[in-house]
Amino acid sequence: MPTDLSLSFFESALAQFNELVDRLSSADSQNWEHGKLERYIHESGTELLRRLYQGHLDLRYASEDYQSEVVGSDGETRPHRRKQTQRNLETLFGEVTLNRVGYSTQKPEVSALYPSDGILNLPPDKYSDELRKRVAVEASKVSFSETSRTISSTTGGAIGKRQCEEVTVKVAQDFEDFYAQRAIDRRVASDELLVITTDGKGIVMHPSDLREATAKAAQKAKDSPSKRTRLSPGQKRQRKRMATVASVYHVPRYPRQADDIIGDQRDPPVRPVISDKRVWASVEQDAKTVIEHAFVESLDSRPGPSTRLGCPGRW
Repeated sequence: MPTDLSLSFFESALAQFNELVDRLSSADSQNWEHGKLERYIHESGTELLRRLYQGHLDLRYASEDYQSEVVGSDGETRPHRRKQTQRNLETLFGEVTLNRVGYSTQKPEVSALYPSDGILNLPPDKYSDELRKRVAVEASKVSFSETSRTISSTTGGAIGKRQCEEVTVKVAQDFEDFYAQRAIDRRVASDELLVITTDGKGIVMHPSDLREATAKAAQKAKDSPSKRTRLSPGQKRQRKRMATVASVYHVPRYPRQADDIIGDQRDPPVRPVISDKRVWASVEQDAKTVIEHAFVESLDSRPGPSTRLGCPGRW
């Protein structure tokens, strides 16, 4: 059961909740269209969640125990205690403020430590894990500018275009390590098909990031006085670099008869479900390297014990 003291940290959230209920039960709201009603509940409800988050953080600070000796991984003891040091955290519900106890030393080159930051597993920047996850999902579908606008319009959080780019890079930085370290325990059926597929996609690049041959061709075309024809939509001559896409997955066999394929009156069998699918792409590695990695991945996907090759350059 929460005590009166702990409930006091949620007074702001309770006030927001009561205001929301009062507004929804007022005579004025009975004439609202459903769109206005939905917007109000979304905006006020998001603010309610932000205040709950803030109340919980304030309760944590009030309950934080002082430590007599804090030693960092550098071996330095931080004997000086600083109360109520603050940092901001941008969340899906909006910005909240963390108060915590900091421990430092008189040496300017030794950074202060905040044990509660470790308990909360806070990121080095100001963006929460759930907000970073939402940014990564949106950035995989649309531009960084559109990602920023989508976050602002669908959540209580806010993040700029440049910060979207930085967060996306940080989220993807351990992509290769994740697949290299994951446990191989797939239990693949022996009669399933192992499929390897690759493709290429041209990516528009800054001139400084083009491959050497493409950069030379682009410079030659730029210096040439010859008449240029109008490019078709999506065509960008000497401005692209090829990204290689690869995928490895398993799929049960899909036997069919002639009657399942042709004829007006046919009821084709249900298509099998693909499993254990991995898709990746690279604009830095050449096609040969990406395809070699696909074969290494496929060897790890075979039934029976895993056989990871130390070097993909054996093909």
